[in-house]
Amino acid sequence: MKDFDQAIDRVIGGLEKKSKVMSPEEKTIVAYHESGHAIVGWFLEHTDPVLKVSIVPRGTAALGFSQQLPEEHYLFTREQLLDTMSATLGGRAAEEIKFESITTGASDDLQKVTKMAYSQIQAFGMSEKVGYLNFSKRQQEEGYVGKPFSEATANLMDQEVRDMIGEAYERAKSVLREHKDSKSLETYPIKVLIAV
Repeated sequence: MKDFDQAIDRVIGGLEKKSKVMSPEEKTIVAYHESGHAIVGWFLEHTDPVLKVSIVPRGTAALGFSQQLPEEHYLFTREQLLDTMSATLGGRAAEEIKFESITTGASDDLQKVTKMAYSQIQAFGMSEKVGYLNFSKRQQEEGYVGKPFSEATANLMDQEVRDMIGEAYERAKSVLREHKDSKSLETYPIKVLIAV
């Protein structure tokens, strides 16, 4: 079973990088970051359950990872996407709350939520201000030269994305503050791996 678990970790997170030696301070930051994902994901209604949290450095950049047990979905509601964004930002929020500072560790998380937010605005018609329109890349590939929308619409979309990500981030911080000392985490069936 141990070999099987190690194989899963290798596929999900990449090869373990024993050459990446983190300081105790960095290990603490990564541990809080990854637990931020798990805690926010645990308390939000529309997120996939977290199965494992690891702060073992893997791959080219990952200093840790949070493995979720995704349910198979073909359609996603706005609520599911917003909860997923908040859980994704839970790591950055945990860093800010605990250390009153942030690190570069959330780069991949920020890339993911930015892509999710733009998809909601540009492709899924989930913005009342922009409207029920679709400005997906497919349109650009089908012969549009440049952007198929005005500069004013581009600015509106950018602002909507900023607002959506800001709202998801504030929600992540709120969940973490609300459940900072929660006893319900003691029953959470999560496997936590700490680098030695």
